[in-house]
Amino acid sequence: PAAAANSVSLASSDGGNTWSQAFQTTDENVGLFIAGAFFDGQNIYAGTSKGLVVSTNAGATFSVSTAGGIPAGQGIYGFAGSKQGGVTRLLAVTRDASTIYAGMSGTNYQDAPGTVETLDVGQPNWVTAMTGLPSPLYVNFVGMTANNISTVYLAGGSAAGTPTVFKTSTAGAAWTSVLKT
Repeated sequence: PAAAANSVSLASSDGGNTWSQAFQTTDENVGLFIAGAFFDGQNIYAGTSKGLVVSTNAGATFSVSTAGGIPAGQGIYGFAGSKQGGVTRLLAVTRDASTIYAGMSGTNYQDAPGTVETLDVGQPNWVTAMTGLPSPLYVNFVGMTANNISTVYLAGGSAAGTPTVFKTSTAGAAWTSVLKT
């Protein structure tokens, strides 16, 4: 299991009987927001307000990924991952990092618009995946199955204050609105 307490993330390898510090941010003002995590054997990928944080040893240690491509000043606010056919794909919803803080809820989607980024693990850069999405984009929830890297759902709101749900079956190459009211 994993847990977070303001600026520190903790890990346990014995079902929560004991805990150790796995990662700490130096930003005590807003802390560390963990948007989501994807577990792949010994590898753990966590989307956070400080970027992608990775462990390659089952959570004993974590470090910030060197993958580039997320726009400067953006943090990860929504996160999911999937693995299929040997490819591990991560998807991040980003927004202005200064608006992300530990403990914020999913109702804060209209505070700052964001982008959608994808990363195939092993590639050097995240790739923007906004075709078919509105601008400004106010989503914060992202979902993928554990074994399908192409189908992804996004959910949140809109500039008009109405709910939105988008789907891609092309790994973010094109999105369509699927919310029917």
